[in-house]
Amino acid sequence: MEENAKDKSNFLVAFLAAILALAIFKDNLVNINIQFLYNEVSLFELGIIFVGLLGLSSYFYALNYIRYGTRFQNKLFFRWLISLANFFYDLALLFPLLTIFIWLADFLVSIIKIPVISPIFAGFPIGVVLGSIGAIIISIVAALISKVQSANYREIRARLFNNQAEYELQLAEKLYKNELYSGYIIEIFKSVEMNLRKKLEEKNFDTKNMNVSSLIRLAISEGILSGQYLAGLNDLRVMRNNAAHGDIKFTKEQTDFAHDLVKNILEEMDNLDHKNNDLDNS
Repeated sequence: MEENAKDKSNFLVAFLAAILALAIFKDNLVNINIQFLYNEVSLFELGIIFVGLLGLSSYFYALNYIRYGTRFQNKLFFRWLISLANFFYDLALLFPLLTIFIWLADFLVSIIKIPVISPIFAGFPIGVVLGSIGAIIISIVAALISKVQSANYREIRARLFNNQAEYELQLAEKLYKNELYSGYIIEIFKSVEMNLRKKLEEKNFDTKNMNVSSLIRLAISEGILSGQYLAGLNDLRVMRNNAAHGDIKFTKEQTDFAHDLVKNILEEMDNLDHKNNDLDNS
């Protein structure tokens, strides 16, 4: 993940470093065995599990990376890819702790007579029971860490888009006062775009690499924006393109049209946001 969460270099560097370490120290690790759940397991075999978890995290990141710009970008499963990548990454980092926990449980059971806690576990070695409980706890911890990371990532992106939208709006107002109407059109359109991205990110949509047309369609389908503004936004997008390429010198009347349109759009987005919050709280 690029911004707050891990980016692909974290996944791949960790994956490649683990493979390199296993390759270099393979002969040593193969010959080091530990008693693990009533079986002897080499450190090399445990290293293979560790590398496998990192490999899964890299695989899910790769799937997440290539989905951008496709029609699958915001399908439910694909929106969970980065969370899965983070989950397996965190699980890999916690795996050594799990291994130590299970080994200690197994070691203590071998020297201390621990009674069976529940008839449900009768017939199972207590080391296996404690190890399984430890595995479940570690998996839950990894999932919680991944969830917090994803939530922080969305919050930070939404905040960045909000700050950018406010900056573009302030810049547009300065350009309007100085009668730099083409510049105003460009900046006011950027403000709308940043607001759309912010609202969609708050609804757990990943807007990275989404073009403006896709943003508008998704915002309308999600109830962030009324469909009555579709034609006006398309007109504003054409004006922005012409302003950016210097094809047309805009008049004050044309600029006022853009100003009124954007004002109505931003007010509607805020009103719809308040309505949705009221429904959620009712």
